[in-house]
Amino acid sequence: VLALAGTLSTSAFVFPVLKERRWEERDSGKAATTILLLQDLFVAPLLVIAAIVAWLIFRSPVGVLIPLTVIFVTSALLLGFMALMGIAIRPMTSLLPPLMFVVGIADSIHVLVELQVLRRAKPELPATEVAVEAFMRILPPCTLTSLTTSIGFGSLMFSDIEPVREFGLFAALGTILAFLVTFAVVPAMWLLAPIDAGAATRAPRAEGLARLSLKHALPASILLLVIGVLSATQLRNISFNTDYVGFFKEDSTIRRA
Repeated sequence: VLALAGTLSTSAFVFPVLKERRWEERDSGKAATTILLLQDLFVAPLLVIAAIVAWLIFRSPVGVLIPLTVIFVTSALLLGFMALMGIAIRPMTSLLPPLMFVVGIADSIHVLVELQVLRRAKPELPATEVAVEAFMRILPPCTLTSLTTSIGFGSLMFSDIEPVREFGLFAALGTILAFLVTFAVVPAMWLLAPIDAGAATRAPRAEGLARLSLKHALPASILLLVIGVLSATQLRNISFNTDYVGFFKEDSTIRRA
């Protein structure tokens, strides 16, 4: 997981360029290196969390490997498209790999759970028929969620700020890529290395929470509404700060650079 994080990190692409141009010894190069490392701190924890979530759901190495494969392939394709189009890595676009982790693991786990549930419900069916039926069941909802998510990200393309427009474009493209990769990779890998049929049902605490929520639907809805309203009242207190250099002491080499 940590190796995958390093492969997909922004630094893995930028550091060779800094070394080639002999900037790594300059103050500006040191500042860029430090900022990139700070951004990359978000990558490894997300991958570790993704692996833990997949393990808790499926309790199988294959159940962990499949979502991580979707994440890796999606991020690699997206960064490849950016390179082909000549788009440079910027602070905004460097957030795309972590974003793809979230989108990719959501799609892949939805498909895997549907495969597992259907396999357990219809054990007499061959694995290929289970995969086809699960594919047809999960395709419409996943299509709608991916489409609406990509439209939401795509709305950022109307911004007057170029980095924001780039982020919106490639976030929308990455969402579609995650959808396509999920339905191309997950069923195939599931057929090649099936997961234990009972793995998707090993969540007694989650089932208990779901039953509790259904039993107390009205109080739960009211509580959620109250929390939402209280949270909305604090929106005006949000402050924006993208000055990474300000994290360092005033006398540090990075601040002086």
